[in-house]
Amino acid sequence: MSHPRSSTAMSLLQLPAETLLQILKCAGSSFFCEEIARLTVCKQWFQFARLVCFKNLDLSQNTLQRMMRAWDVIDLRLLKDTMESLVLWLTGYKDWNALPVLFTDAGGEPDNRTAWTTLESDLTAWTATLESDLKKLATLVQGCPKLRTVRVHASNKIPIRFMLVSRHNYLTLPGIKPLISVKNLTSLDLDLCGSSLLSHPGGHLSFHICPEIAALLTVLMRLKLCMREICADVLRPPDHKSGLRLSEVIINLDLTEESKIATASQHSMSCTGLGLNFLEMKTNLEAQAKILAASMASPKIFRILFHLIPKFELLSLDVLTGKDMLLTEDIYEHKPWDADGATIMDDSDVEVESEISSLSTSFDESE
Repeated sequence: MSHPRSSTAMSLLQLPAETLLQILKCAGSSFFCEEIARLTVCKQWFQFARLVCFKNLDLSQNTLQRMMRAWDVIDLRLLKDTMESLVLWLTGYKDWNALPVLFTDAGGEPDNRTAWTTLESDLTAWTATLESDLKKLATLVQGCPKLRTVRVHASNKIPIRFMLVSRHNYLTLPGIKPLISVKNLTSLDLDLCGSSLLSHPGGHLSFHICPEIAALLTVLMRLKLCMREICADVLRPPDHKSGLRLSEVIINLDLTEESKIATASQHSMSCTGLGLNFLEMKTNLEAQAKILAASMASPKIFRILFHLIPKFELLSLDVLTGKDMLLTEDIYEHKPWDADGATIMDDSDVEVESEISSLSTSFDESE
């Protein structure tokens, strides 16, 4: 007796090719990535399924892990001629409830040293596994000649009982760099507000990746960035080339993971070792943005998003016009970073208070 799933697949194969492909598109890439065996019903089925699964590959953190564990079930390298875009959704460590409760003293330091050692060991091991999965995924995407778009979104939701413990940074340079070092890449979207980049699992110092991103400015058409550490080097292309085909650039300095404006503000900080406060970093970034914009052949959008302190209003600087736009909470929640807001005509209406420097510095030290 045939397996019900196989019988259903065989019935679907009797449909016209266009109809079958449309049905599989409705299932989406996640349907196949969650269980790689769904690709292997038969050779005819595989030819249709791979177009859906890998043309626009959209992976959650859990799906990535399952996919990498099933690496030997199917030779994923056979799919290299299919993939055109990669979207990766990372959420950080998930098994917090399995960890011991950490009691903290008045200074926010853990009292239970044994529990703290166990926690650090578990987090480091998990981070190393994630790095391995990302490197394995990179070996696939680097061999995809049609791949043009890479998007990585990394959030970090930590239970309240662990909030007094230092943030768990789970992204490493060896895990991320190969994903952005793809030939023929035209669109790069890195929303890494949930983690700094470490040199290795368990490391405590963030890594300076801005020059590696800047090296892509000569080939990219679109760039969107939100990183915990950033500096003007990210907008400095090699050899100061002009006539760049880059047309859209958006830098988001707002690290508020929830889509609410009226909350405590969190900003990107200057890259480690530069010794710049937020205002100094932002000023340098804006100056370099103007230089880069002048080197772009046909610039369409160039925005820098940041919070106005202490009102917690979100502003968007249009580098091409020099005007600031006020983004309302509704715009920020339901529209992308390039949304237009109300233009602030008078520069005197936008006075960024000096407190932002001390606030950003104290926030950085608290982490």
